[in-house]
Amino acid sequence: MNTQPILYRSIPFFEQTFPEIPADSVDGPNLRYAKFYNKSECRLDKGMLFKTKEELMEAVQDHSIRHARREYYVTESSKTKWKVLCKHSTEEQWCRWEIRGHVKCNPSYGIKHVIQNVKDQTGYDVPYQKAWYSLKMAREIVYGTWESSVQKLPAYLGAIQKYNPGTIVE
Repeated sequence: MNTQPILYRSIPFFEQTFPEIPADSVDGPNLRYAKFYNKSECRLDKGMLFKTKEELMEAVQDHSIRHARREYYVTESSKTKWKVLCKHSTEEQWCRWEIRGHVKCNPSYGIKHVIQNVKDQTGYDVPYQKAWYSLKMAREIVYGTWESSVQKLPAYLGAIQKYNPGTIVE
């Protein structure tokens, strides 16, 4: 019988990588690779964990405003549970649409295009005012607000003077 211990220079298990498991995941009883919410990413996934109900509510509201641009309603609420659904989705057709990409590709994308796009994708007749507001918000995300543009103007004029000597700026 061999009594010498087996010495490994490295343990093979720790050399394996598991790319299918996200880095911010945990494993435990009933928590198979659960993901926690990251506010900077503003991404929601099925099965994601939140520290508090308030954090969940804030995440859904933030996602609804920044990405989904859709209204939702609360279907169930208690101390430990909060369930919401999109106002315009059904079991057969999950709602997803964004106009930001259209605005970036085509700056002349207008309100009538927004109304038609929403109608085509969701079957929902969006009111003119909501279409106008959505287009305004998308343009602000893509190009910035008028106020932010005016605030950048002095720095822009300074750069012109610096790199184009002799330029007169009033």
